[in-house]
This record gives sequence, C-alpha cells and structure tokens, in this order.
Amino acid sequence: MTTAGHYILASHLLRTLTKLDKFGKIQGDIAARWEHSADRKTWTLRIAEARFSDGQRIGPADVVASIERQRKLGTGVHFPFEEIAHVKESGPAEVEIRLRQARNDFIYDLSKPEFGVLPAAQAVKGRNEVSFAVSSGAYYLSGQKGASYSLKRN
Repeated sequence: MTTAGHYILASHLLRTLTKLDKFGKIQGDIAARWEHSADRKTWTLRIAEARFSDGQRIGPADVVASIERQRKLGTGVHFPFEEIAHVKESGPAEVEIRLRQARNDFIYDLSKPEFGVLPAAQAVKGRNEVSFAVSSGAYYLSGQKGASYSLKRN
C-alpha cells in the first residue's frame, strides 16, 4: 500500500475484517462479531458466512494466513503489524489475535486494507506474486498491463 491508487484497488479486491459505515461507525464484515480480553490485548473474532469469488468459504485459516503474510512482509502502512504477538484459529469459525500492547482502537484498525483477506493459498505467496484472480472483494483482477488494471465484478 504505497499510493492512493493501491488503497482504492485493494478496497475493490479485498474485503476487510471490519468496515466503516457512512457515519464512520465500525461494522462487521468478514468478522461478524468480536470480543476482547479485559486487558484489550487478546481479540477474538467470529468469522461470518462469507465466500471468495470462486465460491469457496472464507474461513479462519484464510484470515490467519492473510495476517501472517502482513507480519512476514512488514508492509503495513496503516497498522504496525509487529504489534501482533500471535494470530491463530481458535475454533471452527474463530480467530484469536494477541497484541503486544493494549489497543482500544484495534477493531477500527481491522477496517484498513492491510487486513483484507486473501485465500490461504495466495497469502503464502511473496510480494507482487498474488494474482487476485480469486478475491474476497466486489471485484477480481482479470488483467494487468503496466500500471493499468482490469477488474471484473464478482
């Protein structure tokens, strides 16, 4: 995420864990519900019934792999991913994220494009290797020529 164009492109290709409504209030997206520990370091997310563009269900493994990708690449602009101590599946439709420090606004951070969810098989790919032919967002990438991208509606 280095330009406004990348931000907009990501918002079309990837759904995030939460989103902001037109009033700026936090709403669930891929994360249907959430709760936090008393110290606000551990956040448990309940994953909604959601699907990728190929019809496969978005599951906790996809969420974990997507977050681990950001941690590994260190490419987060809107959130310092080194603040995540660990992320794991904690149930059939749950993900647990443990932070190094308490964050009251973490649920808001989950609306940032870096928290967009990729299929687990794509999330393990290196920088600039993800095809976006299968996406969680409203569109998928059907082609690219230089700096021009062609999107098709899911």
